[in-house]
Amino acid sequence: MTHRPTLRTVVGALALIAAVLTTTGALAAEPKITVPAHPTDLDVTPADEQAAKDGYARIQEAFGREDFEDALRHADAVFNAVPNASTALIRAAILKQMKRHKDAFLTFLLATQLNPTKKEKSSITKGLAAHGRAAKPRLGGLAVEGGGDDASCEADGVTWACKHRVAVQAGTVSVTVTAPGFEPKSVKVRVRAGKIRTTRVKLKEAAVVVGPGDGGGGDGTAGDGTTGDGTTGSGDGTTGSGDGTAGDGTTGDGTTGGGDGTVEWGKYKPPSRGTNVGAWLLVGVGTGALIGGGVMHGFAFGAKSDADALALPNDGLDDEDRQRRYDNAKDSATSNETAAFILYGAGAAALVGGIIWLAADDDSSSSVHVAPMVGPTGGGLSAAGRF
Repeated sequence: MTHRPTLRTVVGALALIAAVLTTTGALAAEPKITVPAHPTDLDVTPADEQAAKDGYARIQEAFGREDFEDALRHADAVFNAVPNASTALIRAAILKQMKRHKDAFLTFLLATQLNPTKKEKSSITKGLAAHGRAAKPRLGGLAVEGGGDDASCEADGVTWACKHRVAVQAGTVSVTVTAPGFEPKSVKVRVRAGKIRTTRVKLKEAAVVVGPGDGGGGDGTAGDGTTGDGTTGSGDGTTGSGDGTAGDGTTGDGTTGGGDGTVEWGKYKPPSRGTNVGAWLLVGVGTGALIGGGVMHGFAFGAKSDADALALPNDGLDDEDRQRRYDNAKDSATSNETAAFILYGAGAAALVGGIIWLAADDDSSSSVHVAPMVGPTGGGLSAAGRF
């Protein structure tokens, strides 16, 4: 016996299918990256503080009668007046009661960047764990460091300032970090639900961008050259199409570019030379040795003073004991003075070597001449030249 589906059965089945498709579509449309709304003005006036106190009383009253929508409205006003970790946590507590897990997670995440106290940090950690796992889909936090204040992050079509933390669907995400003057860098990061993943990137300074500019060409020496109108080019420049020695460019219309200029730095900056660690280490060693020499010279001076005092008869000492102490003081003065001169010489040599190394490593036109001075009464440095 064949059973035909009734109209009610067909309509019910279609409604179920539509509900499933709607739910699936909503989950698929859920953005993988969500950027919390960061406050733009953190300055708080006395009027703001009073508004926050009044709003807090209204929050308590609405919360007591379980009107969470009204409590949230007042919490938003309080946070806008005094944006800090404390007011953010009040808002998060209300969202928790409303079971708005994603919004609660975003609020806890925002609170991490509003100078929370030690006790508030503990509450934030627990809140992130609970709501990150309860959210659908599950969420974790992402913090990208190392790019600088001007760095920009992009992932899954969403762009944000890297200095801000964002909520990410748990799993692996590819993030591209860009900053003025540096080459973009992409990293893959795995984010766990309820946790904040901190990843540090090291950007490489970008090479110089060569392009058009207003350059050093003109009507010059090599004007109409060997081949064509330039020395070796087919234009009016050295190998380009200008009117002179370096005409309008080696290749095209610029000395090195395709325009009218020598070099255009563009938005990038040239790589820095870095710090000469070896030279500075040598300077430090030399300075330390000179200081050590001064200390030893002080010891020698003290011993010499003792020897001078013992050179005369002393009623408290017999001649044999006084002579023994005199000899010891003289030996101590001599050995300390010798050690001082050795340290002066070694320290001066190391210091001079470090300074010369630094000067040789410098591209500037400074010319410095430094020479050590060591004598029986002390030591030092003599420096002369152009700085």
